Amino acid sequence: MAYHPLMFVTDLPTRVPVLRTPSWIFALPAICASFLLVIACLQPWITLTEALRDVQAVVFKMEDRNTIPLAGFLSNFGIMAWVASSAAAGFAATMAATKRTSVMLGALAVLSLVLAVDDFFIIHERVGPILLGIPEKLFFLTYVAALLTIIVVFFTEIRRMAGGLLVVATVFFVVSLTTDVFYLLDGVPHRILEDGAKLFGIAYWLTFCWRLSWVALHWEGDAPT
Repeated sequence: MAYHPLMFVTDLPTRVPVLRTPSWIFALPAICASFLLVIACLQPWITLTEALRDVQAVVFKMEDRNTIPLAGFLSNFGIMAWVASSAAAGFAATMAATKRTSVMLGALAVLSLVLAVDDFFIIHERVGPILLGIPEKLFFLTYVAALLTIIVVFFTEIRRMAGGLLVVATVFFVVSLTTDVFYLLDGVPHRILEDGAKLFGIAYWLTFCWRLSWVALHWEGDAPT
């Protein structure tokens, strides 16, 4: 009986050389941290101690006992979801097999990170309108324009990989944005509709970014760069 070489498959692991960490990577975290520290020292609005400490610790020191550590925890989870979305898409962008997919995932990673920073520092509500003189609606228009640009440019890939999840996320974001701009309700119902819809939207956005990243890495692993 003749044996073909492909009849047997070995399970022996293949040794892959591990590249040494480039020296510039060791300097990058220190440069970023130093840059932020310099900004904290130079900004004129709060003290350096207030800039360095945790938000809840600063509020507690001001003896606002009504604001307990659980205050804003749902908002914090939303911010963590934005960051997770950026991390997933950003990592997948570095591993994507094609340049087009890499650009798509990179754009989503940047947009998610910008939204996380905006949410965390309430830029569109406070920093922009009060400190910088930038209207809140301009932030909304910028984010919507960025998302629409990504959708139009990469419509085929998004529809094929995770279009349904993006549609659901967009519906929740539209409900939240409409409630915020037109103030459809008052009091607690307004807050539940606006921030509740936003939380659902972020959750579906995270799932969308994760699914898109997963599909891109698994189905395009053999595609040419």
